[in-house]
Amino acid sequence: MVCIKAQISSTIVLYVLLIIIVSVVVVLGYFSITRMSERGGQAVMMNLKMGLAADIKDLARDYGTVKEKRYSVPGNVQEICFVDKGNDEKFPGSQQWPDPRFLDNNLAIRNTIGASPKETPYNLFVLTDSGFDSEHVAKLRLNGYFVQCFNASAGVINLKLTGKGSDTLIEAMG
Repeated sequence: MVCIKAQISSTIVLYVLLIIIVSVVVVLGYFSITRMSERGGQAVMMNLKMGLAADIKDLARDYGTVKEKRYSVPGNVQEICFVDKGNDEKFPGSQQWPDPRFLDNNLAIRNTIGASPKETPYNLFVLTDSGFDSEHVAKLRLNGYFVQCFNASAGVINLKLTGKGSDTLIEAMG
């Protein structure tokens, strides 16, 4: 009888150890997959910024060249905004912005731009679920206002880039 009780208690200990080991493996696997997913998103973001910068810089030299580009964006990217730093006459001043939605949703970007687009070191803003990331890309030009945003749709942003000799005109593809 003693032998059966010892076998049952050792079996229980074995099952408890097995549950603990499986739980640790599942938790560590979850964290590893989450970390790899975050790094993948960071890589896509880096490719996006580097690709945009290279395309804008390359097209600036080729007057009249038009390229319609599709840029893949991570799932957390909502939109990309460009600032035309060379057109202060388009800058409406601190009280009047092109789109009230831009002011409401992007106060941090507005504060980064400051009183004049020429004062900010950045002309590319990538808006994500958790904030924004800024970068300086080659000289660019926008039609209309000094700031223009393009929405991400299904993980893609479509842009029409036109070389103007000294800068690149950025428009919505359509």
